[in-house]
Amino acid sequence: MLQPLPLLTIAASDSGGAAGAQADLKTWAALGVYGLCALTAVTAQNSVLVQQVHFLPPEMIAAQIDAVLSDYGAVAIKTGFLGRVGLIEVIAERLAYWGGDGGGLPTRPTLIVDPVLVNHRGEAMFPPDVADAYRRWLLPLADLVTPNLAEAALLGLSDDSHRSAPTTLLNPDPAGPQRILLKGIRRSEEMVDVYWDGQRRMELPQALIATTNTHGSGDTLAAAICAFRAAGHDWPEAIRRAQAFTHAAIRRGADWRLGAGHGPLGHTPYALDESA
Repeated sequence: MLQPLPLLTIAASDSGGAAGAQADLKTWAALGVYGLCALTAVTAQNSVLVQQVHFLPPEMIAAQIDAVLSDYGAVAIKTGFLGRVGLIEVIAERLAYWGGDGGGLPTRPTLIVDPVLVNHRGEAMFPPDVADAYRRWLLPLADLVTPNLAEAALLGLSDDSHRSAPTTLLNPDPAGPQRILLKGIRRSEEMVDVYWDGQRRMELPQALIATTNTHGSGDTLAAAICAFRAAGHDWPEAIRRAQAFTHAAIRRGADWRLGAGHGPLGHTPYALDESA
């Protein structure tokens, strides 16, 4: 029997189960890879709002990363909700260690940075020094960064004054990430993601699904890209497959009535009585 590929998410816990580490682990379970996690924060949240956030100490996050990578290793790593300069610094330091010669891993893990910087209204959740810490510490390590328009603007990766014209976005930055996937651009009846790798630029549209049940869709997309890339697909193909997976998950959960706000995705098509 083939062993599953180990993947690591460094993200917050969502008590509502829709986003964060829970979305990543559900995505990876559905795709048949083995999910590891290093939690950055514990949240009290539901489909309507985040009521409280408790950040874990940097040394505890470092200990989680070291514990799993020293034993399981990881083919690919994804970061999600970080939210504090000190956390970003220690995470970047440990990822640089494990991605270098000193870490002892057989190959350098692929790193996807999903920069959680704004709320669902596109408003910044943290002071500017958090985005600065991403730019200084994490983005230079990233193989792919997956911001939405508002996050890309905060990171200096785009100009969000042109929200309807993605062709004007993505200015190359030699000190930044190797690749960018600018996600979730609304255009007519489509949602468009724009991929850039320094040489080529690709628009990747998907049909818009009329639902508010999209909580965790960004996490799911980035986690799925992580899995498909770890499985050996090149970047454009990994992104296309991840888009298709995420689109199907949104469609499966589109009519659910779980909670009063933005509901979760349907990560797996199997009902309980179909798994027996």
